Amino acid sequence: MSLKTPLEMLYYWEEEAPDSHYLTQPVNGRVDKYSWGQVAQLARKVAAHLLSMNLPQGSHIAILSKNCAEWFITDLAIMLAGHVSVPIYSTAGKETIRYVLEHAECPVIFVGKLDKTEEQMAAIGEGVVSLAMPYPNIPADKQWAEVLNIEPYQGKPVPSLDSIMTIIYTSGSTGNPKGVVHHYRSVSFSGANFLRALSIDNKDRILSYLPLAHITERVLVEISSFYSGCNISFVESLDTFSRDIIHTKPTLFISVSKALDPLSNGRIS
Repeated sequence: MSLKTPLEMLYYWEEEAPDSHYLTQPVNGRVDKYSWGQVAQLARKVAAHLLSMNLPQGSHIAILSKNCAEWFITDLAIMLAGHVSVPIYSTAGKETIRYVLEHAECPVIFVGKLDKTEEQMAAIGEGVVSLAMPYPNIPADKQWAEVLNIEPYQGKPVPSLDSIMTIIYTSGSTGNPKGVVHHYRSVSFSGANFLRALSIDNKDRILSYLPLAHITERVLVEISSFYSGCNISFVESLDTFSRDIIHTKPTLFISVSKALDPLSNGRIS
């Protein structure tokens, strides 16, 4: 069986099951649900906006946000536009944010749910364009509605398995963060085979709450969901964690020991 990229799996679900439920995002007590078709359409609009910026192919695009539906959508859009994602931990301080943006030479950053929005955004240099996800009080250059005010990109690019998909930086606990380069081949292989190992399919439900900026959540939850078609739900906040997990009723729960999770600082979302 040939190895398919996450984008090829998006095209599959977009065509074969556009109305099937995929993502669940609680916001201010309500629950927003996204089908595969809706996720694809939103990703195509964000990709079109990125393409309209005329960035060089393979540009490094940062994502600074807690886990949310828009994190997935933005990640897919970056792939569609032919760029490389650079996730930054939502708990990162100003020095770390500034270092990663400068070291990775990111011309654009998507900003979403954060605890210290203004303080963290103050680390973004003047030469970096900030694009806001649809959450309150994000003083970005463009808001989500502006980003989506464009015709969706209609292409179906298939990236080379040997091309770079993402650069994931370490926490920097032993010095400056180190950027780890991940190609489509390794990420796709891991995501596709994880679901086979645990027999995950589109009837499963997973709650995404470990940091998507870490390779574990990125591959075992986000990337593997493209291959299994399972439902992914998110946590609105630490206070609503119990409510959200009851609503999700997960069939699979991915976690790590607190002793092995120095980035959590007791935080869940």
